[in-house]
Amino acid sequence: MTSVCGQLRIPTVNALLRRYFNRWNLVGLVLLPALYWGLDLLWHAFLSESPLLLVANLAIPLGSSLGAFLCWTVWDAKLSQCASLGFYTWLGIYVSSPTYMLLQARLFEGHVLSSSHGLLSDWAFATLWFPITTFSFSTYDATLPAPFLTWLGVWLAGRIHARSWPFALSKSV
Repeated sequence: MTSVCGQLRIPTVNALLRRYFNRWNLVGLVLLPALYWGLDLLWHAFLSESPLLLVANLAIPLGSSLGAFLCWTVWDAKLSQCASLGFYTWLGIYVSSPTYMLLQARLFEGHVLSSSHGLLSDWAFATLWFPITTFSFSTYDATLPAPFLTWLGVWLAGRIHARSWPFALSKSV
């Protein structure tokens, strides 16, 4: 199970580790949530005082779903991964929400939370309680349905790709 390089033993990646650290889990937990929060950051930068802010509940999930569709197009995947990628994206959005929300508050408001413990303490507390803080931040932010709509959009993007893939393959042959 390990390869020896001089005196150093380097563990090899076995099937169990590949199951958890494969491309699609990382896309769902890191790439698509980063795209989601990047779009959210831009949306709030330009439309924070506009009534169009509520359109973010549709625009941000649509952009994240388009990103998922492009990932499926580039890397190809089985239809069975649609639901799991959608769930991992939703989970990644929820877990990374305190980090991105505190960053947005720092960039646009100049403050983070009204505590005397400091930024790192606020971030650690908000991240530890991410289910509650994400829900409350999203309620305050007026984007409460956006993470769930992103989950549905990513799942739908996978379904659309799975249906269109055989047609694209038969046309190119």
